[in-house]
Amino acid sequence: ADAGENQTVAEGDTVTLDGSDSSDPDDGIAAYQWTQTSGPSVTLSDATAAQPSFTAPDVGASGEALTFELTVTDQGGLQDTDSLTINVEPPLNNSPDQPVLLSPPDGETGVSLTTLLRTGDFSDPESGDTHAKTEWQISTGFDFLSFVLDVTSTSHLTSLVVPESVLDEGTTYYWRVMFCDNNNEKSEWSDPYSFTTLTTSDDTDSNGIPDDQEVDKTADVDDNGTPDMDQADMKCVNTVVGEAQIGVKISTCVTSTESMKSIDANTISDTENRPDEMPLGVISLKLKVDRAGDTAEVTVYLSKSLPGNVKWYNYSTIDGWHDYSDHAIFSVDRKLLTLEFKDGGFGDADGVANGWIVDPCGPAYASSSSDQQTDSDGGGGCFISILSYGSHDRK
Repeated sequence: ADAGENQTVAEGDTVTLDGSDSSDPDDGIAAYQWTQTSGPSVTLSDATAAQPSFTAPDVGASGEALTFELTVTDQGGLQDTDSLTINVEPPLNNSPDQPVLLSPPDGETGVSLTTLLRTGDFSDPESGDTHAKTEWQISTGFDFLSFVLDVTSTSHLTSLVVPESVLDEGTTYYWRVMFCDNNNEKSEWSDPYSFTTLTTSDDTDSNGIPDDQEVDKTADVDDNGTPDMDQADMKCVNTVVGEAQIGVKISTCVTSTESMKSIDANTISDTENRPDEMPLGVISLKLKVDRAGDTAEVTVYLSKSLPGNVKWYNYSTIDGWHDYSDHAIFSVDRKLLTLEFKDGGFGDADGVANGWIVDPCGPAYASSSSDQQTDSDGGGGCFISILSYGSHDRK
């Protein structure tokens, strides 16, 4: 009997046993019989064949050894036996190591609504693999069946500021991250952490507008003869920049404006591509849409007419600052514009089609035309110049 050489295989491999070198000097081999004698049980394709096969089983991190005994019988009924061992190893781990969450610490309370999420450094068992992107998720449930934030970033790899208006006050959330390397190998999800947001007192009447930004009873920025604060389909704020009022009225596929807040753009720490001048600051909107994934519209009313060289800009912690003109249509008098958003798509900073649109946006000064600028080496490029407030005709 000759059961063949010992083998080392990976779990899931197809393994072939080979007793074909067994021999008999006179009347030949009449029968083969394979028997497994140790290790996790497997099913042979044909235990009476000279070369049966099986699928290597799943094994633990330390692997497993499977032994088989071959019995051969000659034409005269004489027998002989031989054994071999199949060593099954776990699959090679080419994935990044599981991320470790750092802050907010697990169970932290009184967390800011725009808290900084931070993880430990990226590591990968494969030498030379690099950190390509990170997926960030925040949920109200430990099971992560639904999300208030689900974004993947190639720039925010180990830290991310939660966008304005994503989190609610006095609420417990769970968060986790997944790393991905340059070969698109994904880590396991991190162990989830929880945190509870602080409860502030800047909206004591719970109408979705900070108390110090509420307009007075006479404000009527849509000029329809009804005070803005008396219109159920509209919210209006006093801007913290520019001494103006901005009103937002719900339109297509929007159930309600849940909250609205005016923010000084200069307080947003991400300065890359940020316009130099945003005359009315930024408004942070949280809209509830009719159905998850809807494309929705709102109408924005301004108490001041904006010059023709003002464009509408959008901001998210993932995509940064960018011109939102493709989804913003101004009226002729520049006191009204229509904004379009897609839940989980353009204009939605939470990155997930969850029935909510979160959008920080506002007007910014830009040049009246796209100019061609020639640099010192003779090359040219198309650009939009963001200029200072004082350098524009504000008639």
